[in-house]
Amino acid sequence: LQADVHTCLNSRLIPDPELSNIRLHKGFRDHAHRLVTDLEPLLGHPHHLRSTIEVSGHSLGGAVAMIVAMKLKKRGYNVDRVVSVAGARFCAEEDLGVVVEKEMLPLDALRIEDDLDCVPFLPPWACALGDKLWLTNEHARGMSMSMSMSSDDVSGEGGGSFLSTMQHASTKYIPQSVFLQRGHELSWTDSVYTNVRLLETIMNENTVHRIKSHRDKLANFASELKSSASSQDLKSKSGMKEGREPPSISECAKNETIKKR
Repeated sequence: LQADVHTCLNSRLIPDPELSNIRLHKGFRDHAHRLVTDLEPLLGHPHHLRSTIEVSGHSLGGAVAMIVAMKLKKRGYNVDRVVSVAGARFCAEEDLGVVVEKEMLPLDALRIEDDLDCVPFLPPWACALGDKLWLTNEHARGMSMSMSMSSDDVSGEGGGSFLSTMQHASTKYIPQSVFLQRGHELSWTDSVYTNVRLLETIMNENTVHRIKSHRDKLANFASELKSSASSQDLKSKSGMKEGREPPSISECAKNETIKKR
């Protein structure tokens, strides 16, 4: 834990010579470099098309996973996918264009974030990379939000499109290409000042599950279990009223022996 805290706090942005001198979070970059050094002897030969690599990580590991993916891709490995879950920021905003222009990340690069989680918005002087799947909590806050932008207006590279959000929606998908094209309209989605709502996070801390579809499924499942338990209880009571006692363990064993014979 102490090492992880030190890694996160070592947050100044420094150039990485291997990655065209884009500036990266020093703690995350050093951690990624150690991982690549340890892993590379275990990997297949670079440029082998049938050998693919998928990288994923959470929180600190989410940021490190993105950097590891870039480094392996730079060294010729076929990195097919990278997923960051609640990953911290790690790249200088000024270098975002360079990463996209030089295709440093695989096409399938996804970051999954929750709008009540402060980690994806820290440190505030860096930025994150990849397409963004944003889990929002309008239902938990009792508010609604919508953006009037259609998928016909903007389409991402590789066939990806911006899925315009609907009122009371739980998720939003924002491709990185769309964010770059219309950053002036979408910058608030990555603004640490708008989205780090620590008071709301604390107030919603005891919520069992903030995603509505999951809450509905869990509620329905609980209702089904309750109904099933009630019906079983009624059957048991009706059997007792008719004078039928449940079989004892010895009777069950005797019946099983007769069946075998």
